[in-house]
Amino acid sequence: MELWIHAFPATLPPEFIDRFGVVGLPDRCIAKLSELRSLGIDKVLLSGQFNENVYGSPEGTAARRLMEAEVLPVMQAG
Repeated sequence: MELWIHAFPATLPPEFIDRFGVVGLPDRCIAKLSELRSLGIDKVLLSGQFNENVYGSPEGTAARRLMEAEVLPVMQAG
């Protein structure tokens, strides 16, 4: 469920998002966050579309639940 690329197609090029963002399916987010942790980064700021139009939608709710259920527990345990 890659919702991010459809929200802002003209804002940031995909290369920028791939290099600097933590986006995509849970396994990809976990891998990217683990990579950042291995570099000594121990704090990150999670951000997203936290408005009623996206975050309150079924897709936004599903994305939030994936983060809460699959990504955060792994990162907190590691």
